[in-house]
Amino acid sequence: MSVWSWVILCAPDFFSWNFAFLLLNGVQTLSLMYSVRPVKFCDEIEAVYVSLFLPLRVPRHLYKRLVCPEFCTLMTLHEGETYATQSVTRTDKLGLLISGTMHAYSNRSLLHVIGEKQFIDSPEFESTTTGDAKFQVSIVAASMCRYLFWPRQHLEYLLIKEPHLASVMKTIIGRDVTNKLYALNEKISNPDGRRLDIRLPGIPGSLRDRKSITIASPEVKINTIEASDENDLDKVSDAEECESEYLNVQARAENDYWSTTCKNESYFRTSLFL
Repeated sequence: MSVWSWVILCAPDFFSWNFAFLLLNGVQTLSLMYSVRPVKFCDEIEAVYVSLFLPLRVPRHLYKRLVCPEFCTLMTLHEGETYATQSVTRTDKLGLLISGTMHAYSNRSLLHVIGEKQFIDSPEFESTTTGDAKFQVSIVAASMCRYLFWPRQHLEYLLIKEPHLASVMKTIIGRDVTNKLYALNEKISNPDGRRLDIRLPGIPGSLRDRKSITIASPEVKINTIEASDENDLDKVSDAEECESEYLNVQARAENDYWSTTCKNESYFRTSLFL
């Protein structure tokens, strides 16, 4: 139409309008072609996407914003180098291990091993909202490690702008924290050699109550026998009251134990299946 209006009609006004629409349509076409282009990543970033974000149906363009240089940095740690030092490093960052292995130590005692496609410091990141707290563990590279690093302020700014990405990150971080708690639970035991479930804070107290009840029960029976031998009815009644009180405490402790167990187990199963 532009050529026709210029050559045949010799009408500059028709030519100007048609030429302007031609330019607008060309720009719109290029914009659409750019928006539907395939989004590609390097091999390391692609492996993280396939392992963690693709099962949750995160679009590639949204994942690209998460790992772009504006918010994220790809870094390297050599064997023996420290990612965080206990009581020194601030919890103002979040790291995701891409390759290699890291060890988490508390007072030189190995707590757990951090493997590939796991967050390095998810418990510390979730335990504070300001980033002013200090790490309670030391994290050291056990081999050549590559990891993604997000400063807390940059990541929180991005998650505010992208609510869907914020929900996905909360799910992945929550699952990672749960797995770390399970790993720590395997290393905790009481002096009798029994495993203590650190995920359920109400249970250790109940176990202590039950242990004290078990120890105190024979004393109640002994007091009952002595009272019967001396025909002291007052002592018998006092012993019976003590015994009934201990039984009531034991029943309440058992009820608290099982109710807490059911609630927490259902919560963690829900977190794991998210």
